[in-house]
Parts: sequence; structure tokens; C-alpha cells
Amino acid sequence: MIIQERDREILRCCYEQQFMVVEQVKRYFFKDRLECNAYVRIQELERAGLVKREQTLTLDGRRIIRLTREGLRYVRNFHPVEIPQAKTIDQSTMRHDAIVASVSLRLREFWDATWIPERALKKGDYAQIPDGIFVFNSGTKVAVEVENSQKYRTRFMGILERWRDTDIEMVLFVTTAPHIFRLLQTYLKEAPKNILFGLADWDALKQGAPEVWSTEGVINPFSKRSF
Repeated sequence: MIIQERDREILRCCYEQQFMVVEQVKRYFFKDRLECNAYVRIQELERAGLVKREQTLTLDGRRIIRLTREGLRYVRNFHPVEIPQAKTIDQSTMRHDAIVASVSLRLREFWDATWIPERALKKGDYAQIPDGIFVFNSGTKVAVEVENSQKYRTRFMGILERWRDTDIEMVLFVTTAPHIFRLLQTYLKEAPKNILFGLADWDALKQGAPEVWSTEGVINPFSKRSF
């Protein structure tokens, strides 16, 4: 099997996020092609011994793909970051992790940057570990947090405070429900001003380049490829 660049990106995402939902492969890597092409390529990667398919009840029976040992060896030969791999998927965080994978893939359609997932970040380097960080060629860092549960104001403000005095240029919060978006909007009015916090709605982000609410007003971080 000849490994194409698209194959490398699929394997890279499996490595970074521990797994991919089959529908994510279709949406982000075969969007302009017939649906069957995605499934055929996954089968070819499976026959090559690089990935394996699994079914999970946590994601309503949808199939996921994971790297095999051979797939891990292949990706580690070219990936710039060592990412610890779990033997089994944590079912309690699987839905959240699947959304994080989709958010990172969607943001990569806007930005030219390297994605560093949570598992590769060292706790000693950050007081608050995000779901991942985009690192641009300039060295600029944008942290990403996926919010799919309601947080009380005190807890949320505490999270923001822990981002003070870091080397992060912006923290982008992506909310998965309208009521969470509206609630965090009100919190942002009182957020610290020494770091830029952005707030985006996931449904809007999937459809286009939405306005992002921040402590500095409405911004558009998706208007350029890099920072």
C-alpha cells in the first residue's frame, strides 16, 4: 500500500486524539468525494495493519478507528511530539474527546499550526491544562477548551485566573450548546483583560467562520492562516 498524505493525516489524528470516529474521517478528509471512498480507504489502512475498527455503545454504536502497534510505530517516525497512548479508551470522556477531535480538525481548516493535544502537555508547564494548544510557526500559542457542561461563575472565573502570566496568546472556548454560550458570554464581561479569551459556538463554527466574543469585544481570529 502506498501511503498518501491524506492517510498520514488520518493516522496523525488517531495518534493525537487516541481514536477517530469513522464519520470524522469522511467529513474532514473526504468531504468532496463519495462517502464510500472514505470507507474503502479505511478498509485499506486496516488491511495494511495500520488501524483497527471498533464499535462503541458510548457513541451510540458508531464505529471508531484506532492505531495498531504497527500504526503507532509508523506515526512516531514522523510526528514531532511524543504522545502517551492509552491501552483502552476512557468511556467517561469519550463523547467529549470526540468533540475535541472534531474541533481541532475544523480549526486546522482555518489555521496553519501544529496541534498539541492534552495528553502531550505537561502539568508543570501550565496551571490550567486545556484540551489542546495550537502552536504557530511564529511561536504564538492558542489554547482550546471545549465546554459541553454548564459551569458556575466562580469556577469559570477561577479557570480564567489560572491563565494569567502564561505564554498563551489566546484561549478559545468552544461551546457545544446555546445556553452554555449565552452563560459564558455574561461571564466574559468580568474576565481579566491581560489575556485574550475568545468564545465560539460549535454549531456556528461547523458552518463557517463565526464571530468570536472576547474580553475585547467581537473578534475574528479566522481571517488569517497564522499569527
